[in-house]
Amino acid sequence: MLAACPTGPGLVTRRVRVRTEQVAFVRYLLEAQDGLGALHGDGSAHITLFAPESQAAALDEMIADLSAEGLLEPIEPLTQ
Repeated sequence: MLAACPTGPGLVTRRVRVRTEQVAFVRYLLEAQDGLGALHGDGSAHITLFAPESQAAALDEMIADLSAEGLLEPIEPLTQ
C-alpha cells in the first residue's frame, strides 16, 4: 500500500507526467535544490511534486525547465 501524498496549508502541489526511467533523475534534481521540495509517486508515470508555498515560484521554474528539456509534462496548470 502506498502512502498518501502530503497536502495541507503551506504546501503547493504540482502533478506531472514523467517516463518511468526518469523518475529517479527528477527526484535527484528536486532534492539537490536544498529545501525546494520533494516528490510522491504512485507507481504510475504520474508524480506529485510538493513544496512549501515560499518555494512555489522556484518549483514552477524547475518544472518549466524540465518540461522544455522533455523530461516531464505538467498535468495540471503550474499556478494554483
